[in-house]
Amino acid sequence: LSDEEKQKLDEAQQLTLEREVPWYLSPNDVTIGVVVDRLRAPGTEGRTQVVNAHQPGLPKVERRIHSGRPAFFVNDEPFIWQGYATYHNISPGVFSKFAAHGANLFHVVTAPGRHVHNVTAPTWLGGDEYDYGEVEQYVSTVLQANPDAKLIFRLALSLPPLWFDDHSDSRVRVRTMDGREVVWDQHGGRVASLTCGAWREKQAEQLRKLIQYCASRPWASQVIGFNIGGGITEEWFSFASLNNIVTPIELLSDYSPVNQRAFREWCAEQGLPYEEIPDPELRVHAGHDLFPDSHEGRWAAAYNRFLNETTAETLMHFAATVKDETDRRSLVSAYYGYVVLLTGEARQSTSGHFGLRPILESEDIDYLSGVPLFAFRHLTEVGYAGQPTAVESLLAHGKQYVNDNDIFTWLHHDHWYTEYDPEDPRGAAIEMHRRWLASEAVRGNSRVWFSLTPKWHNDGPLMAEYERQTRIVQDTLAMDRSPAEEIAFVVDDHTFSWLTPDAQTHYPVQLLLGALGRTGAPLGVWLLSDIDRLPDRIRFVAVVNSAAARDEDLEKLRAQIEAGGRTFLIVGTPGLIDATTGEWDHSGPAELLEMPVRVETDKHSGRAMLEGGVVLCPMNVVMQGHSRNPEKIQPRAWLDDDGFLFYEDKTVAGGERSLANDGRLIWCGVPPYASEEWLRDLLIQAGVHCYAPAPCSVHASGDLVAITSVFDDERDIELQWPEAVSIEDLFSGWQGQGERIKCPFNRGQTRLFRVSTP
Repeated sequence: LSDEEKQKLDEAQQLTLEREVPWYLSPNDVTIGVVVDRLRAPGTEGRTQVVNAHQPGLPKVERRIHSGRPAFFVNDEPFIWQGYATYHNISPGVFSKFAAHGANLFHVVTAPGRHVHNVTAPTWLGGDEYDYGEVEQYVSTVLQANPDAKLIFRLALSLPPLWFDDHSDSRVRVRTMDGREVVWDQHGGRVASLTCGAWREKQAEQLRKLIQYCASRPWASQVIGFNIGGGITEEWFSFASLNNIVTPIELLSDYSPVNQRAFREWCAEQGLPYEEIPDPELRVHAGHDLFPDSHEGRWAAAYNRFLNETTAETLMHFAATVKDETDRRSLVSAYYGYVVLLTGEARQSTSGHFGLRPILESEDIDYLSGVPLFAFRHLTEVGYAGQPTAVESLLAHGKQYVNDNDIFTWLHHDHWYTEYDPEDPRGAAIEMHRRWLASEAVRGNSRVWFSLTPKWHNDGPLMAEYERQTRIVQDTLAMDRSPAEEIAFVVDDHTFSWLTPDAQTHYPVQLLLGALGRTGAPLGVWLLSDIDRLPDRIRFVAVVNSAAARDEDLEKLRAQIEAGGRTFLIVGTPGLIDATTGEWDHSGPAELLEMPVRVETDKHSGRAMLEGGVVLCPMNVVMQGHSRNPEKIQPRAWLDDDGFLFYEDKTVAGGERSLANDGRLIWCGVPPYASEEWLRDLLIQAGVHCYAPAPCSVHASGDLVAITSVFDDERDIELQWPEAVSIEDLFSGWQGQGERIKCPFNRGQTRLFRVSTP
């Protein structure tokens, strides 16, 4: 009640009220209560009915190239979103704060059936009974905060327990290392094997009903997409795989009867002899980096391949369902393809996340999402704004990457409590958000702020910073984002099927990406299957894992090497394993590289250093807060020739040869990640332009360049540009001109420059 209405009520003891019903309220029976001074007043509640025949239908949302990059268009207008998402509650205050500070999109968390983590109410109650009341509550709360906000439905694929009463064989089963087998429950609910046809059919039916419901609502005009989630955390991690972030392995899945049958049928189609899923001991092969050249090793790798392929195929199946039901009017997305984030984790063999290539080729999936790389969430030293997937490959396929920004703050005093600088926790958190925002602005990516609790972002200056960042993104909408990086960091998703959970040589791969990212030059992450798509501007190519690459991808790599004209840094044993049969060919790396690379299968030290004693691969790293100190690696590759890099036993760990057109091939047996300066020298020799000294990181496009100082102090940094330019920092307004410009940077500071030629 307003002050005037309260006065009338006091004087006359009665009051007639008229209120305009919000346009987004769905037709339904409603309860009416009175709110006085922002508090619900006691007294009799009224009952009435909302009649709203407005049915605008779903808008038309498309992917197009805009300002040099893939972008989203809603009803023919370009749209970059600054969104908000949370799992744990529908909090009007949080939504209102984000809406007031620039959020123009919100995730609606629900499930076509029952949420896998039981954080929302079920929508299918059994039989013909459905309840979408919580969906209405969520949507109304969002649109009350911002009536113009767009909506993406964040869907967790799962069914209520009642469905499993008649489908017990479909329930996921996990085994322990000592052979015990249990039926897996997830937060009190039952879960199905992804290969279960009956589950897919019923889940697709519930998915279509939910989409039909959304399309029939008055608020349908705001719904622009559906995010398809499966597995643990809705990120398509296989059930039980979160128990395997680090070794020792605890649990492995999925040994359900339906999945055993699906694996047996898949093996028959592939011409493989395996009749059942291998036991956990065989799937771990402790002490090995690659599954060995044995029946047991090939068997374990075959199941990993099956796991990756069926996970990707399941995701594409439901993406096609959404596209069909929406008449291709809505975006479809997923959290999937963490080919960087999971490198070096035990989950690289148990997650099912490495079927990325078919996802990129699918026209039914418009974008992928993920979280900022955990290994680089440091204000200085190892800091770099890295993402979990092959972003440049996504963009090359006309898709987009959307950052699910869960940068932890000092306001969340539970697990993951983080102060990036204990002396200035707020300022450091703001700086970390700027770091990733700047990289997203350069590429034109949308983003979502994500929190686990309402207090995660509950700070006035922090929210004001979000509003400032939102304005910056909108101001850059028309700027040229044509890519400018000259470094390609290449990973092979297929090889992960042959990496054991114990793999030691691949722990430093993320750190090699970070080291290259701190050389003062921008880079992009690609899949090996897209190496033939690399643009002409790429001068330096790092290929970090290709031991079991597909034949067609190895041929693409071979063609690129033969063409020359670039510097290639190739790590490990490319072409060692036949991607189809799993058999080892010890001559494969030497034939591909035309260098005398040898492979020894016994355990040996992987620590490698230059002749002068500078260590390039110390093999003692910290990933996800866990120390990795492997004494030996198995197998180990070495060079039967002169070289520049040496293992501790003086065996040659690295060498090089010349390529056509002034190209250069550098081979290292292990990732040489421990010296940004050494890598920077290689880049400069290859003709790569470095905008800043090491250890600065850079993201660059036509009109925008983001530069981060990873120095641990304040200093003036000389920035170098390909030509004389004018620059303006969009965060602070700082300006400069010239080809070499000295610019002050605070400790760990990121600047986002608008660049123009005078």
